[in-house]
Amino acid sequence: MSYSILIRVVLPLLLGYWMARRSRHLIMSLVLRLMPLKLRLSQKAFAMQTRITIIVGVCIISATVLTVNYAYIKLAPLTEETTRNAAQELVAVPSPSPPPPRPQQPVIEPAPEPDAPAPEPREAEQAAVAVPQPQPYHSPPPPPAPIGTPIYLQLSAFRNYESAWALQQRVAPRYRRPVWVGHHTYDAVPYKVLIGPFRSRRAAIEFKKAQRLKAFPRTLDEIRLYQS
Repeated sequence: MSYSILIRVVLPLLLGYWMARRSRHLIMSLVLRLMPLKLRLSQKAFAMQTRITIIVGVCIISATVLTVNYAYIKLAPLTEETTRNAAQELVAVPSPSPPPPRPQQPVIEPAPEPDAPAPEPREAEQAAVAVPQPQPYHSPPPPPAPIGTPIYLQLSAFRNYESAWALQQRVAPRYRRPVWVGHHTYDAVPYKVLIGPFRSRRAAIEFKKAQRLKAFPRTLDEIRLYQS
């Protein structure tokens, strides 16, 4: 009961008094502006301002008390209902009874199978002979390399005949190997300058390293050679 009186009476009065005191100067200035000019200069103007300010302050306090009480009356049932629902939720719910135990079914073990008779020695030996033994895998031997294929060192390649022959004439006196001009029919740069032949690719590479040539070994695939 004391809590309700504090909320509904004491707090609204204090709040209304604070609002009236804060708005006192505003009310007095409004009253002074609304007065006629002749009345402002009279001695009754201050007393009238004070009286009207007090009346307006009392109205503010009363309106505050009425507003707070109206709100309390509207919100109190909702608060009580919420509290009641919360209390009902806190009530312990009876736990469901455990289900009855299921009857255990007897476990039927399968009967042991009779042991198979051991095979006779002759049948076991025949079975071992009949099973083929796995043979080890042997990879096929690599195909033999072509014998007697000549290897040449290609020095350079040109699009025209004159440039290839000019290089052949310039480098032919330097080496003890013959220098050739070859023509490849299906190549975009058909004229090749070649040195050779050599018996193997290794011999060609050794000659290249000894002479410090910028060349690479190759075969005469569709190349016709011209020496002069």
